[in-house]
Amino acid sequence: MKSRFSAANSRLRTSLAEHRRPETANGSTAIYHDGAWEIGTLKGSQLMVDGVKVVGSRGAAIAAPAAGTTIDSEARSAIGEILAALRLHGLIAM
Repeated sequence: MKSRFSAANSRLRTSLAEHRRPETANGSTAIYHDGAWEIGTLKGSQLMVDGVKVVGSRGAAIAAPAAGTTIDSEARSAIGEILAALRLHGLIAM
């Protein structure tokens, strides 16, 4: 019996349908690359919303506050949390 499906070619891209695998069908895209499917990975150089660049390449690391003549522990704590959130999302380097 002849198969009704063709073999996946490198860089083949498809959207996932909920009826096949509900656990992975979250609107993700799958791409076939190097002999395997890569699911849910978005690759690009920037994200634009309404024509405005909102995310680009990762920025350089930003040092946590240290030293100085006036020590404000609450401000340092808040700045540290902001830096941690930016690092967690990959917007700045570690």
